[in-house]
Amino acid sequence: MVTQSTWSQRQKRYQQIWDWIRTTVDEAILAPHLEKLVKSNTLSLQAIVRSLKTEIAPSDTQTAERVRQEYRRVLAQARQGNTNPARWHSEWYKVYQRALSSDVTDVKGALAVKDFLEAVAAKLAPEWGRQQLTEFIATQELGGTLRTLDQYGKVFSSLVEHNSFRSRSDQTIFATLGGRSDSEKGHACPCRKGPKQHPWHPEHCALLELALTGKTSREITATDAELGAIRERAKADEKLLKELEKKGWKIEPSLGAGSGSGVRYPGSVNA
Repeated sequence: MVTQSTWSQRQKRYQQIWDWIRTTVDEAILAPHLEKLVKSNTLSLQAIVRSLKTEIAPSDTQTAERVRQEYRRVLAQARQGNTNPARWHSEWYKVYQRALSSDVTDVKGALAVKDFLEAVAAKLAPEWGRQQLTEFIATQELGGTLRTLDQYGKVFSSLVEHNSFRSRSDQTIFATLGGRSDSEKGHACPCRKGPKQHPWHPEHCALLELALTGKTSREITATDAELGAIRERAKADEKLLKELEKKGWKIEPSLGAGSGSGVRYPGSVNA
């Protein structure tokens, strides 16, 4: 038996899905699917999702290859420098997670670790990268226990975070950066009060990501009050919320740009 409370919760979730579809799928692509379902008298939220998935979703092989190419591109970006280490790691981690989900071989085993260390050693963190690569090769040759790619990624992230709070004259790990900072003028972000800015775009802000999605790849801590204040400031910037959702952020429904749109999901739902 479905209670009124349970049905209300389901309706809320269905509405969130419909708002997400309208936000992320171009109207020119969505319209033909709606027209086809209306004509066949089969319009429902489930039917819309199935129709979109059948016609435009790539195959598993295509997805894996696309993710593999994206991962290689991110590593190449590290070798070129010209990027902020924190921003680079944030992008690397997101692509790395997608590569794991797609079973991409480029993120597995010793070769994946060497690729990562060689990439960061080129420009982002030459001293640390070369040292870790030398130790990894020695451990491999001697049959010791090897660190995983995930572990090296976490260590690199912690070093970046630690270094970002030090003065320029006291920075040593990234003192030989081959690239330049992300931005000389900085970016406004809900994580900071008033006119304060930081060098990276909000989409690469771990604190903002933690506040809006409840998780982040970076090891940071913040109180509930601090996260609540960030969420309140973020609510006022609907344009930013839309940009973040399009980039894959799974923002809490009460904060998403599609919340409160007033456009109910079409058709009925087979509960």
